[in-house]
Amino acid sequence: MLYAVNGVQYAESNQDTLSAIRERMTPGSTFTFTILKGGKDKQDITITLAKMPEEVMAAMIGKHLLEAHLTAEKVEDAK
Repeated sequence: MLYAVNGVQYAESNQDTLSAIRERMTPGSTFTFTILKGGKDKQDITITLAKMPEEVMAAMIGKHLLEAHLTAEKVEDAK
């Protein structure tokens, strides 16, 4: 289970701090995630975020454009 990021525990009371951490998650940034194993054993995993592969980005953009197009068609059909 994901327990914390950069020492900040995932909890309702920490949502503002966690949101600020997520905003800093850009390629090249390093973060430490703490996982809880078996309900009691904690383990830290440090990662450095990589740039999203171009083919993945292209697929995401294509899907977004397709969804926007389909939504626009539905609005036009409703008129």
